[in-house]
Amino acid sequence: MFEKKIFKKIAIVLSVVAIICFLYLAVSAAYFWISAGLDYTIENGFDEPLCTMLRDEYHITVPSDAEFIKGKFFKGTNDPSITLFFKLPANGKEAGEFIDSILGAEVWSGGNGGVNEDDVESFTEMSMEHSRENTEKAYTSLHYTDVKDGYVYVMFSGWRPSMKGVDTKIDW
Repeated sequence: MFEKKIFKKIAIVLSVVAIICFLYLAVSAAYFWISAGLDYTIENGFDEPLCTMLRDEYHITVPSDAEFIKGKFFKGTNDPSITLFFKLPANGKEAGEFIDSILGAEVWSGGNGGVNEDDVESFTEMSMEHSRENTEKAYTSLHYTDVKDGYVYVMFSGWRPSMKGVDTKIDW
């Protein structure tokens, strides 16, 4: 009789522990799947990890006088992407000439890169006259304006960035 009570108590304790573990795993999995489909804002602008990633993965050299306007990282489960909007002082150069100086010419060509123009305008709130496509990395493009008020405005969209060390925050 005494053994039955002990086994009953052990069974209850194990059941409670199993339920708690199951709930913990369910909540963790739900959080992972929900947060994986959210946009993350880029917090620190053109810091060293972001500039290094852009140079190494996309062949873009960000000049020190570039002004970061905004950026987001979409952490999709299969297809993460990064979108950046910034402006560069033209310093008397034409837009195309200036863009050529920051891009690795061997992997960038003219083209749209598969980005919808409506998506560009909704993110930048301005029209972009020109675009380049990265021939090494699919779904990667750079859109830019003619010189406006001494600046070239640029929107970069990159596919599957590593984001190692880049500071982001979930944009709820």
